[in-house]
Parts: sequence; C-alpha cells; structure tokens
Amino acid sequence: MKDTEGGSGAAYLQLTQDGTHISGLTGASKDHAWPIKNAMLADDHLTFHVTSTDPESKEESEWTFDLKVDGDHMTGTAEGKQEDRSWKAELHLTRQK
Repeated sequence: MKDTEGGSGAAYLQLTQDGTHISGLTGASKDHAWPIKNAMLADDHLTFHVTSTDPESKEESEWTFDLKVDGDHMTGTAEGKQEDRSWKAELHLTRQK
C-alpha cells in the first residue's frame, strides 16, 4: 500500500465469496482488521466499505475501496475520511497461497 504522501505499508485483505455474497476483513494486518460491508463485484471490479477504529484514540474512520481484480492480483485505491481529515492510498495486492 502506498499513500499520496509517499509513505508505504502493509495491507491485509481476506475475502470469502458465497454465490454473489462477498464478506471478509481488511486492515493493516490480520490482527488489526475490520469487517468489510456493502461489497459488490461486477465483472473484474470490486468495491466495498469499511469502518475502522484507531486502537489508541478509539476514533472511527470510514473507508471506500475500489479494486480491479486480475487473477491472483488486485490493484486500486482506498480512500478514508475521519472528521476533517482524509487519506488516499494506492493498493497492489497479491493472493497468498
């Protein structure tokens, strides 16, 4: 994951598909992840939302993910908002087998 300020970090995404229903978790790591909601997959385009909670301040952030699926890879963006702050990160994800 790379943010618009040039920083980078790890990202965790675990997805489960049951027919047309997609569920899962995302966050900085497996131990620091939140449930995805409103997931929609149309052809190779996956979108979903996440509400994360900062472990120290307990403040919530709303995130919107917009990803293109290409086999075992996904690329796209994550945009987050918290009161008067916002973030945008570029994502490059690869399935772990």
